[in-house]
Amino acid sequence: MSLTKSIIKARIEEEMLVTYGEDFTDDTNLFEAGIMDSFGYVQLVGFLQDTFSIEFSDDVILTNVMVSLGRMIEAVEAQMQLAQVS
Repeated sequence: MSLTKSIIKARIEEEMLVTYGEDFTDDTNLFEAGIMDSFGYVQLVGFLQDTFSIEFSDDVILTNVMVSLGRMIEAVEAQMQLAQVS
């Protein structure tokens, strides 16, 4: 398991009181599963930006690209790659 995944997974479990493998997997839409609401999403986006020293564009934040753990990992890793190139 990548460090990025471990960090995000732990945060979801801690903040949303769920268990990986039982309540959600990499592909679970956290909104549809009732695990995350818009307030939780905003908090999680802030956590990701602070923890990984990145900044998401409004397009990324507003298009619900980060509705699952897998998509969050992809978005964070893509943003970190962009930051390294810049």
